[in-house]
Amino acid sequence: MSGRTVGTSAAGVAGTDEPQAVYARLLWWSSSASLALLILAFALYVCGALPPLVALEELPRAWRQSAAQFGAQAAQADWAWLRQLERGDALNLFGIALLSICSLVPLLGAIVQYARRGERLYAGLAALQIGVLLAAASGLIRIGH
Repeated sequence: MSGRTVGTSAAGVAGTDEPQAVYARLLWWSSSASLALLILAFALYVCGALPPLVALEELPRAWRQSAAQFGAQAAQADWAWLRQLERGDALNLFGIALLSICSLVPLLGAIVQYARRGERLYAGLAALQIGVLLAAASGLIRIGH
């Protein structure tokens, strides 16, 4: 006997099989870390510990602009904001970006578990999902503007 409770995976999550438990555990850690970064970045921005791209006093004026107007003013194309992570509001964008992709590591963990079990279809579907997420993040997939 493995010492586990019946209906509990090796990862300790009740009612799930191993790939689901690994995915859930990794997703919890990655989303928690992303949220912690968001809170820290926002606190640094509001307290003025990091210089902003847009000053707090200027936010109401910026909110009235269209996205095109603000983009032209900020001169931020695609991933250019990554070069300005020393700015409080750009660091907030980094937290949002991490939160939006925090399912990548859990998907990799699930792929490993599916591969170990010989479940190639599930491993392939998870790999395809990673491909779609990366293509969307890179700008290859664009909907709208």
